[in-house]
Amino acid sequence: MTINTLADLLIEIRDAESKVIDARGIKHPPTIGAMYEGLTQRMLNETILDGLGLKVIRNSFIRYAPELVSKEFDIMIIEGEGNPIPYVEDIFEVGLQQVIAVIQVKKTLNPKQFEEGILNLRSIIETADMLDVDISRKYQLDMYASAFRSIAGESLLLRDKLRNQFSSVTQEGVFWALKWEAILPARILLSYNGYKTEEGLRNVFSRYLKSQNGPSKTRVWGSSPLHLPNLIISRDSSIIKNNGLPYTLPMTQDQWMFYTSTFGNPMRHLIEVIWSRMCYRYGLDPEIFGEDLTVKGVNHFLSSNVVNIDGHRSWDYHYYDVPKHRLSKVSADRDWEPVKLNREQFYIIGYLCENGELPINKINTCLQDFSLSVEESSFIRELTATGLVYIKDFKAIALSTLRCQAIKTQDGVFCADNNTGRLSRWIKNKYPDTEPHVNWLADF
Repeated sequence: MTINTLADLLIEIRDAESKVIDARGIKHPPTIGAMYEGLTQRMLNETILDGLGLKVIRNSFIRYAPELVSKEFDIMIIEGEGNPIPYVEDIFEVGLQQVIAVIQVKKTLNPKQFEEGILNLRSIIETADMLDVDISRKYQLDMYASAFRSIAGESLLLRDKLRNQFSSVTQEGVFWALKWEAILPARILLSYNGYKTEEGLRNVFSRYLKSQNGPSKTRVWGSSPLHLPNLIISRDSSIIKNNGLPYTLPMTQDQWMFYTSTFGNPMRHLIEVIWSRMCYRYGLDPEIFGEDLTVKGVNHFLSSNVVNIDGHRSWDYHYYDVPKHRLSKVSADRDWEPVKLNREQFYIIGYLCENGELPINKINTCLQDFSLSVEESSFIRELTATGLVYIKDFKAIALSTLRCQAIKTQDGVFCADNNTGRLSRWIKNKYPDTEPHVNWLADF
């Protein structure tokens, strides 16, 4: 079953079972909430998590320390067993490291429910920040390193240790935010009804943030990108965090484009946020994501950079206005394409495939063999923007990919990470008579 087919199945279950719940005519809010939480639990168990050996628990708690327990969370996806709460049925305490995702469920999203959901999820960060919680597992470091490379375009490590030098204060802010994203579970706000349009969901979020981010003396702590959910769903609209798990957009002009929005089947995003973490945690084959030759259309929503206000660092938000007609229809998918390389990029990436890394001051030396030269700073900027390459230790470039491959066609040379077979599938579709190959030293 492809990810799109699975997402469509989830929508069918959602729509059919929501009608069953509403037909009961129950007006008691706690009971209504419990029914929608139960529906969410069923959807997760029967589709996204089927056969993976994980558990979905409801109305349970995270035990951070012997004397420190969380608020109640509607839904948690956990590894292992929970510790039962005495004298109540199916309510548990679990350790923070057991939790893969936390989901707050709402029947109908309105400003009050929106704020309540965000504050509940934010409490996970606030509480963990009081403890000595750090990266303790290899998969967490792998998630962290991959996210930082794809967003900042530079290596997480400097001389084999977590870096302590940064190109800007914003990059440093991203460094710390992504560290916590790798440590903590995914945080998701899921509403079955409420804002029916992408514009409506964007507007309520904008109003919430503006109410939190007043002048510096009244600024409310906890409104940084880190403290906001990884995914917000209201009916068929979604707001998606670009934190590298799995969504990512590279920083541009020292801005982190950390939120985009989209309209259409939101269950695909729910699946991808959960599965991306499980791929790192359990080594699941990335091919579970399917053919992946289309990219979901999104609209820019929020970017941020770190500024100094009255001697204190703070995140400054930038809102993107999108024409109303683009927010009133299903976001159009686009065909995925690999990176088209020019001659200079072709030879440098070929060198990296064979040698691992290349000192920045040796780029033109490498190109001399082909009677080529470049202006180094602009060349590096354009090459890192492809996502194929990152800057290592401030002095070299290296591949960001797991399996970098290229194909030479009548339309030019195309390159991508073929770790999931995505490039091979693209070649088969676009050039059915061509065999994939890598021939870095061929004439361009």
